[in-house]
Amino acid sequence: MDFVTRQALPQEASYLSELALRSKATHDYSPEYLEACRSALTITEEEIGTWPVIRMAVVALLTAIVVLVFYKELLVSSFDSGLAASLGINPTFVHYGLMCWLSVVVLTAEWGR
Repeated sequence: MDFVTRQALPQEASYLSELALRSKATHDYSPEYLEACRSALTITEEEIGTWPVIRMAVVALLTAIVVLVFYKELLVSSFDSGLAASLGINPTFVHYGLMCWLSVVVLTAEWGR
């Protein structure tokens, strides 16, 4: 049997939400817990559109550019902070910069949920 996948349509958001809730219910969670999870498992028409994909593509492109531009600094400060400091690279600044960028990526992924 062959399966063909296709992109979800915005008008199928309610069906997908119910599918997500039913699949969660197969793990023997209590009805109270499932009801508490309902808002997190609800898929809206806006989430199915192209804007979330475009938004994450922009963030992925910016991440790739930052890694390419600051590759040496990221590499040396990640593996040897003493060497990074002797080369004039502030490993603490690089560490906090990475944490801030990670926050941007996570918040962008959750934006609109």
